[in-house]
Amino acid sequence: FWRYYDFATGEIEDNRLAIAELIRCKPDEARIVDPALKDDIHTIMERVEEQIVQAAKHQETVSAAPKELSSDQSTVIVALQQAMNAPGVERKHVMRVLGMLSRPMHRAPVKELKKSLAQFQKDADVAAFITACEKIGVRYAEQPPSNSVDDGAERRKAISRDDLHLICFDFLS
Repeated sequence: FWRYYDFATGEIEDNRLAIAELIRCKPDEARIVDPALKDDIHTIMERVEEQIVQAAKHQETVSAAPKELSSDQSTVIVALQQAMNAPGVERKHVMRVLGMLSRPMHRAPVKELKKSLAQFQKDADVAAFITACEKIGVRYAEQPPSNSVDDGAERRKAISRDDLHLICFDFLS
């Protein structure tokens, strides 16, 4: 993690590009470090470590939050749910397609779904609509994360202060 602590404002910057700009100087630029700043380094390091831990917790919370379906994708799902009641439609088959489409998708596949829905609204061909949605689902749908312990997938452990190790610090003047 890159962090820049601004003594004047007490703000902590975490944007690497901004920090690189702050670090950049000309080879002949004089280096001046206020000796009083060195006394506060341990207090500053604690604040920076705490900020890193809090930022990691926030990121974990954001990534775990459920994502919303677009209104177009939701409309297609409702149409599929209604299509389950049509004569000759295999309910299990539609449920499997609904499962594929229940997770948020990117714009391109949603456009395809919307196009399939428009075609279905024109010709009322339920089987063609379900097949088109299934093809889009197979091609684009995200697979839900497995909760199985046996699959070898590791969940990312939350970062604690014990996980952080200072590699270097410097004073900018």
